Amino acid sequence: MRISSVVKILTTGVSFLAVTLMAPGLVHAGDLLQPANSQIVPTAAFAPANVQLPQEKPSPVVNTSTDLKVDEALDPLLVLESKPEKKQAKAAYKLAKKAIKAGNFKRASIFLKFAAQKGYLLAQWRLAKAFRAGRGVKKSDGKAVEWFRKVADSHGPTYNRSRKKLRAIVSALVALADYSRTGVPGTPFTKNLSRSQSLYRYAATRYGHPGAQYQLGVMYLNGEGVEKNRLVGMKWLMLASRKGYAKAQALLGDIYLSFKNSPKHRLLGLMWHRMAEKNAAADHEEKLLARSSQIFAAASDSERELAVGMIAKMQENNTILASPTQ
Repeated sequence: MRISSVVKILTTGVSFLAVTLMAPGLVHAGDLLQPANSQIVPTAAFAPANVQLPQEKPSPVVNTSTDLKVDEALDPLLVLESKPEKKQAKAAYKLAKKAIKAGNFKRASIFLKFAAQKGYLLAQWRLAKAFRAGRGVKKSDGKAVEWFRKVADSHGPTYNRSRKKLRAIVSALVALADYSRTGVPGTPFTKNLSRSQSLYRYAATRYGHPGAQYQLGVMYLNGEGVEKNRLVGMKWLMLASRKGYAKAQALLGDIYLSFKNSPKHRLLGLMWHRMAEKNAAADHEEKLLARSSQIFAAASDSERELAVGMIAKMQENNTILASPTQ
């Protein structure tokens, strides 16, 4: 089979995908994160009218000076409290990043708490991620949700954000969508697939977030909270794959390989697994890397050569973006 004919099929599919997603009311999901002055709607504001986010009681303020158990961190905190109040949170966040870089996550968590409780958005975001992963603090999905919600809801649409802050907000929205798919036991944040789908769709269409595009594609493939639709699911996976999102590329490869007795689809499947292999290595996705590598290695020499040629041709035509943006 000629590479040019397969590329033509892919190009036609991508064009159809772009036209489909430019429907009224949607922002083109292929765009990357918007500039720093982009607006973002607070979580509750863009949820469907019949879907209310659970209300939670405000968390008690932790007395930093008495809550700490790591003696070596006390002196730096005393130094912070001696600084002008406006500079304390930013200084604490810088110390937290320094501790993270040194691999001292427990020490970093102390500074993150200090800055987060003073309303420093990036510290709130990193603290939420720490609670989610159990890195430097005891793992707690409940506390992770609390801090992710503060990040998503603390600023109105007119707030002039930096790109870093905007990325943190969008990341928090996607994290809340993840938690909405399962709920958080022991908290008011219960399972709500409609809310999850709404949050993913907002992040996927308004900001072109590849992780949200991938998850939305999975929901459509499985009929999870939405009517099952394989074609729509593949469209969302294609958007995420074009940004180099390895999980979407691998799943798209599996789907194409599932079409039996079709050399065209087999080549497409091998092509996507080859790209997933490269991006999984860059993202340290070891299991995904091993699986895609095994699938591609099992193909014949001629099939691998054609798949690699297809990738080169598409990248030459700027059909596929080189790396993911999250």
